[in-house]
Amino acid sequence: MKNRIKFQLLTVLLFSVFAACSKEDVSGEPDDGGGGTATDRPFDEVLVGDFESEKTSPYFFRFGNKGNAKEEFDYLPRWNYDYEVINNPVQGSGNRSGRVLSYQSMEAQNYGIKIMFTQPVQVRGLRSISFKIYQPANVIGKTTWTGSASASRQKLCVKLLSEFNTINDFKQDEGLVLEDVVLDFIQENSWVDCRFVFDPEVVSSWKLELFKEGVRGLAIMPTYGAGVTLSEHSVYKCYIDDIRLNFPEE
Repeated sequence: MKNRIKFQLLTVLLFSVFAACSKEDVSGEPDDGGGGTATDRPFDEVLVGDFESEKTSPYFFRFGNKGNAKEEFDYLPRWNYDYEVINNPVQGSGNRSGRVLSYQSMEAQNYGIKIMFTQPVQVRGLRSISFKIYQPANVIGKTTWTGSASASRQKLCVKLLSEFNTINDFKQDEGLVLEDVVLDFIQENSWVDCRFVFDPEVVSSWKLELFKEGVRGLAIMPTYGAGVTLSEHSVYKCYIDDIRLNFPEE
C-alpha cells in the first residue's frame, strides 16, 4: 500500500513538472526577468512616451556624450540642470498634450536626456524615431559662462544606446550617434515634429555589433554641436513629447 501511494505521488509530481514545461514552451513569451535579450514585442509597446500618466512615461535620465565612451571620466561639469515631467506650458495647435518632459541645462554641449525602453529591441527592426520638441529660445549668440565665444550653431541629434547607465553620468553610454540625420535646430517658440529615419542596412556591421543584446534606449541631444557652457542667466530649456519608434508618417 505504501509503495502504491509513493508511486502515485511520484506520478503526480512528474505530470506537474511536464505540464509546467509544456506551458512555458508553448507560450513563447520573452523573459521579463531582465535577461537582456532583445524582444520581438511591437515597437509601440516598448516605448510609449506621451507623459500623460505613469504608464506612458518611460524612465528618463540626464545624458552626457562628450568624449570616448571607454574613458572612465569624460564629461564637463553639469551645472544647473533639471529634468522632470510637467504640465504643458505651451499648449497650442502644435501640441495639445496635457503633460510634457522638461529639460534644462547650462551645458549647451552634446548633452540631453535619455529614454529607456521597457525591453531591448532588435536593431535591425528599427526604422525611425519621432517626437515633438519645443524650445523658447535657441543657444546661438547667448552669453557664455566665461565670456568666451558664443555658440554659432545648434543641432538636434539622437543616439541609440546599447547600454543604459541608471546611476550617474560620469561614464558615457555605448551606442550609435545617428550622424547622418542630424537636424539644424534653431526654431523658437513653436512645436517641431521631428522624425529620424534609421536604415540598419547602410550601417557598418561592426557598429551594429554593439547591439547584440538589442537597443536599450535612446538619447535626445537638443544642443548638439553648440559646444558652450551658458551663463546662469541663459540656461537652455526645452520640452519633449510624443516619443515613438517606427511611428507611421501622417
